[in-house]
Parts: sequence; structure tokens; C-alpha cells
Amino acid sequence: MSAYTEPLSYRSTDYWRNGRRLYELEAGFTFYSELAQRSITVPVGFLTDLGSIPAFARWWLSSDDFWAQAYVLHDRLYHTREMDRATADLILWEALGLPYRVYDEDGVMRRETCPALARSAIYQAVRIGGGPAYQRGG
Repeated sequence: MSAYTEPLSYRSTDYWRNGRRLYELEAGFTFYSELAQRSITVPVGFLTDLGSIPAFARWWLSSDDFWAQAYVLHDRLYHTREMDRATADLILWEALGLPYRVYDEDGVMRRETCPALARSAIYQAVRIGGGPAYQRGG
């Protein structure tokens, strides 16, 4: 079953790439992909912009939504190019479909998944516009 071994933990940096602030992982994590039948590790210190959400879509999607861990995983796959782009994008689809822990203001945890319409829009966006990022390695 697809799953993360650790929650996402990151901090803001003073670094920017392509007009987007970069964040540094404070703890690494591993994702087991059923699709790829293997584990993928994102190391501590990895720099990411979380989600590369175009400006016109930021009213609806945020780079730090509760499923941002899927964005970081996808950034890592594009950075390492350890698999072809289509597979990396399918792993993003897979990761967006997992339930994430979300805490309310009282600290009560519930599980949420990326809404189906958002999941589909994110996946289609990386399929349409992700080629240049994959070619340059993230």
C-alpha cells in the first residue's frame, strides 16, 4: 500500500528559484509507491518550492496545501530524474490520492484527501507544463 513513512517538515529559506521561494526539508521522508513497487527517499535538506502553482490558479490551489508532501515528492523525482517523466507524474497522482493528517485550531486530527477536481487539475497541469522542469532537473 502506498504510504509516507514520516510527515512533511520544512522551513522557509532566503533562496528563490524561478520567482518562487524555496523551502528546506527539516526532516527527510520516504514514500512507498505501489505504482513503482519501491520506496523513494527525499533527504533532509532537500530544497523545494512545494507546489509550482501558476498565479492564475492560486485562488483555488495553494503551494502549501495539506497535500504539499506530494508536491515535494514530485519535485524530488523531477530533480533526480531517476525515472521517466510520465512515471514521476503518475506517482504524483498516486500520492495526491492518499489521506493526509490535518489538524484544526484545537489540535484535533482528521484525515483529508486532495479533492478529486484539484487532484485532476494538478495532474493535468504537470502533464501539460512540466516538461521544461523535468528537463532541467526540477
